[in-house]
This record gives sequence, structure tokens and C-alpha cells, in this order.
Amino acid sequence: MEPVCGDLCKNEEIIIINKEKIKNYTKLEGTADYYKLLGNQTRLKILLILLDNKLCVCDIAESIELSIPAASQQLKMLKQSGILTRKNTGKTVYYSFTDKKTEKKIAKLLEVVSGK
Repeated sequence: MEPVCGDLCKNEEIIIINKEKIKNYTKLEGTADYYKLLGNQTRLKILLILLDNKLCVCDIAESIELSIPAASQQLKMLKQSGILTRKNTGKTVYYSFTDKKTEKKIAKLLEVVSGK
């Protein structure tokens, strides 16, 4: 099979600009990691039910039909990424979004993906 594009159509100026753009975008790996984190259906369910809520691990686990240890593992990842925060009240651990800006960003993402 012949290549679709050959040396004849290369635009060196555009190639240099694009390589520089990639080099200057220092958060490429972090961006990929962020979307990998969100590329998990269980974590998306957690984020969805936490919109406008602060929930304990038990309620989260029950809502998404997961064991408490499995839910805790997913919550830990979301907390480590900075999306969620946790607050201990006695023996109960509550999770919520770190801030309203992050919550709105996730809400918008879920809205766009759901087609609403």
C-alpha cells in the first residue's frame, strides 16, 4: 500500500510549529492521567452521585452496588487526583468535590458525554 502522504506535501514550517506546541505543553502527561482516571465507569458513577452532595463511603458503595473496600479504593484515587476531598466526622468519612470549580467541570463533562 502506497503512503497517502509523502515528502512532497510536507510543510516544514507547520511541523516546527506543531513540535514546539507539543514541547511547550508541559501538562500533557498529567492531562492523559486525568482522563484515564475519568475513563472508569465506577469512578464516573461516584462523581455523578456526588454532584451537589457530600456522602459517606457506605452510601456511595450501596448506591453504586460495590463493596465498601472497593468503593474506598476508587475514592482514594479520586482524592489523590485532587478531584475529591474527604472529611472525617467521628468514625464516618464523607467525600465531596474539592471545590465548586472542579464540581462544575465534572458536571459539564458528564452533561456533554450524556448528550443532554
